[in-house]
Amino acid sequence: MARGWKFLRPKIVCSIPIRSAEDLLDIASFEGDLIELRLDFADDIVPLPFEELKKNKERLLVTLRDTEEGGVHGFSPELKVKLLSTLREQGLMYDVEAKFAMRYGIPTEGEVVSVHYLDRVPRVEEVAEYIRLFPRAEVFKVAVVAKEGYLRVLTRLLEYGKVAVMPLGGSPEERIGLGLIGSQLVYGYGREPIAAGQMSCSRLRNIMHAIFPFK
Repeated sequence: MARGWKFLRPKIVCSIPIRSAEDLLDIASFEGDLIELRLDFADDIVPLPFEELKKNKERLLVTLRDTEEGGVHGFSPELKVKLLSTLREQGLMYDVEAKFAMRYGIPTEGEVVSVHYLDRVPRVEEVAEYIRLFPRAEVFKVAVVAKEGYLRVLTRLLEYGKVAVMPLGGSPEERIGLGLIGSQLVYGYGREPIAAGQMSCSRLRNIMHAIFPFK
């Protein structure tokens, strides 16, 4: 299920909060190499129109993030497992937290696997252990709170290959800088900022295309 991404620049991910079915109507209009559908912004799982979504499946990334991972609303593990299973069956890419994938046996080949450190800066070796457990993930994403030593850790993690790193907080320009030295993904926002340190997808795209004047 590998996606076969071949980009000379980092992929731009445009994150969209999904609170209702209406929020899915215009997702194809947002700029970005990937459009992230953040389902945890709704009180309950928004029904997904899979046949319609599959028309843009190469650009979609579906995320249901738990509150301890920085998500907005919590959902039962059973509901989350069911959603991820359905996404897999439909051929839509998802972002799953590493610990959740390990606990519930979630397939990760060709998917985005994440770890989030919301209140501390981890040791490089601690994160590297997780990265080694998911060699067939499309990208391993690491988000770390912008506290003392975070940039040293994030830049060191880029040595491990298909890794995307980002600070939680700090300046948006830091995210771009990390993309220029190897981070596979750079996240921006579509309708509204949904994480500290994000800039708008349109501005992010303009900057990236000025640096990389080719696809």
